[in-house]
Amino acid sequence: MPYDLFISYSRHDNQKNRINQLIEYIQADFIEFAGRPLVLFFDATEIQGMDDWRHRILQGLRESRLLLVCLSPAYLQSEYCEWEFNEYLKHEIGRTYFGEGVAPIYFVEVPGWEDKGFELQCVAWVAELRRRQNFDLRPWFRDGVESLRDVNVQQRMRQLNGQLKERIARGERAEHSLGNVDAHNPHFIGRTTELRQLREAVALGKVGVLTAVHGLGGMGKTALAIEYAHAFAHEYGGGRWQIRCEGKQDLRAAIAELSGPLALEFNEDEKKETDRQFQRVLTELRRMADTHEPSRCLLLLDNVDRPKLVEPSQFQLLPAEEWLHVIATTRLGENDLHSKHKDRVFLPVDEILEADALELIESYQPGGKFSGDNECEAARAIVNLLGRFTLAVETVAVYLGQFTDDVTCIGFLSRLTKEGLLGLENAAEQSTEGVRHGEKRLAATLASTLGSITEPEKLVLTYASLLPADLVALPWIRTLVAEKFPELGKNSEPGYPDPWKNHLRRLLSLRLLQLTNVTDVAGQPLVVRIHRLVQSVILQSPERPSAISAGNLITHSWIRASELSDLWHISEHKWEIPVLVAFIEQVADKGEPGAHRLIATLCQWLPNVGNLDDPLRLLRKAEKLEVLTDQIDMSEKNETGNPWSCAPTAR
Repeated sequence: MPYDLFISYSRHDNQKNRINQLIEYIQADFIEFAGRPLVLFFDATEIQGMDDWRHRILQGLRESRLLLVCLSPAYLQSEYCEWEFNEYLKHEIGRTYFGEGVAPIYFVEVPGWEDKGFELQCVAWVAELRRRQNFDLRPWFRDGVESLRDVNVQQRMRQLNGQLKERIARGERAEHSLGNVDAHNPHFIGRTTELRQLREAVALGKVGVLTAVHGLGGMGKTALAIEYAHAFAHEYGGGRWQIRCEGKQDLRAAIAELSGPLALEFNEDEKKETDRQFQRVLTELRRMADTHEPSRCLLLLDNVDRPKLVEPSQFQLLPAEEWLHVIATTRLGENDLHSKHKDRVFLPVDEILEADALELIESYQPGGKFSGDNECEAARAIVNLLGRFTLAVETVAVYLGQFTDDVTCIGFLSRLTKEGLLGLENAAEQSTEGVRHGEKRLAATLASTLGSITEPEKLVLTYASLLPADLVALPWIRTLVAEKFPELGKNSEPGYPDPWKNHLRRLLSLRLLQLTNVTDVAGQPLVVRIHRLVQSVILQSPERPSAISAGNLITHSWIRASELSDLWHISEHKWEIPVLVAFIEQVADKGEPGAHRLIATLCQWLPNVGNLDDPLRLLRKAEKLEVLTDQIDMSEKNETGNPWSCAPTAR
């Protein structure tokens, strides 16, 4: 963050330079507290004559850790001050402050401010401001520096600077927090109730609690858990570590996969035993916690879909100690996950609140604001038409944000009504596929966005829909798309835009693809995510390129599996190994032709990577498909002592 503090004030209150004087004092005092200068965004110094002031202030708000509000009647009556306050609140959670990023100074007497129930008579933003802890510096406005003779004023000044120092240090810790969790979504809105419940369950005294965030697919379970990881990053000095758990049943093997993000190399003995790998990773996490402040790590078990992974006997392998907190996201409910246990709290995430949904749509509008009350009411009708289904609301918000010049909320509401979505909001029964009607609303909503993308972008999404949703390998897709559009496989010449990157940026901006932390040395994305419901809509779309099937990817993955037999040990290629394993497991589960060939090729070298669970699991799948001629006893070694020295042969 370029700025520690954004000064929000009414110019009316600075006529006697009281705010300038106050800022100078705070800056001088802060150096004594923190040992470094306080970096301020103060429009009297930061906005130059030729700057677009609104754009510059918006940039300053988004680049400032804390907001210092100089509270007065003039402040509460200013629409510009209201705009500044609300703009800051939109990003407060992402800055890791969660209700603590605003420091109000009670600067000038506000009639009734201290009366009980004052907030009941106020507009929402004033009520929110009143709920924040304020520092009473009214004597300063009257007497300036002379007020420092008052012991009470001196004490309040010390408290203010102490709080600023502590919260700025918290933000700095969060910015340097370790881990591999997905990037923060700057448009994440609301969900404060759920975040507060997560905090109470996981962070406030319940040691080693598994909080299962469950509900219908697409309800923002992962997004909420990731937002928790970012909002409270300052509490996890040992890092925040995300584990993709889809299809996994062995908690030890799942946690052992953190060896890559932790840059651990297993020795020969560890490569042979999953339990040793698990213990090595736990030891490293404990070391990370012990050597950083606060001494704590967060584990995010993302998308648990096998009850066995979190059965009590497995979860008891994790130390029930203060240094380790655990969150899990899953579509499974309490009955699926071995009923209630004292060490876990279930938090349903089924719908987004209407107010949060409106704020989300508004955040994508020009200037982050509805153009009028009619647009706001149309957005409200859209939200309720969609049953406040989280992913559908987000999709609408992004779509409207992309086409603000052409599509209004009123117009989009008319379109949804015309296309027959009215009445779906009350349909609670299951469809023949066992999917709630809310997911059908998403399909109708996505149709608008999918209709706006280009043919190459449709091809990219089609391939992405055939890959594991959390492990979409962009280099694979680029190679395959370039077969039809050769220009996308070539790097652009200096001075010219890169067509591949242009298409990728568009798909990311539409939230059809989402970034992960897997990038190359230049910071370019290697792996992205796509929502499973988006995959389903694309694969069922009549506009999907008909010639594209899993066979294209199977052939490409076999080529990569063969090539990686000599490259797996090179760090720049290791990102591709979990992609290969997940994709091959997916095609094996579906009984796709060629699955046995992929497994045979991959298992020739995969055991060298050090995770025995993956090849064992793949070979068992191959056996079930009856595609191996040899009956392999997984518990015995051959005469060389290496059970993998003889690769399985395909029938």
